[in-house]
Amino acid sequence: MLCITSVGLIFVVILLVLVALLINKRSKDDSRLPSAPGMQPSDPTEGNLLDMGQAGSFHEFLIKLHSTYGPIASFWWATNYAISLASPELFKENSRTFDHSVEVYRWFEPLFGKNAVHVTNGPEGKKRRQAYDQYFSHDAVSGYYKIMQEVCTGMADKWDGYPSGQHIDLKCDTMIVAGTRSEFYGSLSRAIEHRKQNPAKSPQELIFVDELIDNQPPDIQLSDAVTFCVGGFHTTGTALLWAIYYLCNNEDVQEKLYRELVENIDGEITPADIANCTQS
Repeated sequence: MLCITSVGLIFVVILLVLVALLINKRSKDDSRLPSAPGMQPSDPTEGNLLDMGQAGSFHEFLIKLHSTYGPIASFWWATNYAISLASPELFKENSRTFDHSVEVYRWFEPLFGKNAVHVTNGPEGKKRRQAYDQYFSHDAVSGYYKIMQEVCTGMADKWDGYPSGQHIDLKCDTMIVAGTRSEFYGSLSRAIEHRKQNPAKSPQELIFVDELIDNQPPDIQLSDAVTFCVGGFHTTGTALLWAIYYLCNNEDVQEKLYRELVENIDGEITPADIANCTQS
């Protein structure tokens, strides 16, 4: 059984971003523009989107693409020429690239809105990102250790009471946002309104939602709140679920991690505790 101290995973899972999309519109017959080895469009309007479906997922499509063409490879996102990077060195060289095509996000516009931060380029986009990023820094996130430990301890206690081998229904036993768009937006609207009625009492208590309330109009408040909620779920949340899954299927690794956490964490988790965990 996964011990409650496995909450430490939340703070030590490392997400390596190996793929960046640099999408630029170009005519398919314009040979003057720089190109990279890669796939030709399998459909004149859909590009390689159908190939992504056949691969099973965008992730699996990119794995196959790079195994065939190398660390830098091209493909077509509908009628947009795209270059994918699957090398830390190449990604580092382009890490300062900010403006990008919004076409890859067009399908999600009904959820995020037209002016969400991830589709806002130029000075306005940079200004908002710089303002938001401070609330997700290492120091800022460490302020959530206590509440996350409380939530995860409660979850682990619940799982600990299950009979050995019982299936865990993730739909019931994890905090997965479900429902319609209006329900999702309604929940966030209520959260923002609650914060307005219960503002921070000191600068040290300011959080992301305070930045939205103080400096953004209502439509941007909701769009950017949705962006970060969905973005967090699909990165950290997904990584943690897979980490737990693989730990449950590799009890020797689970036991090694458990022993390390027991030896280094006593009571409330601190940044120093996490730094002392070498196995994880």
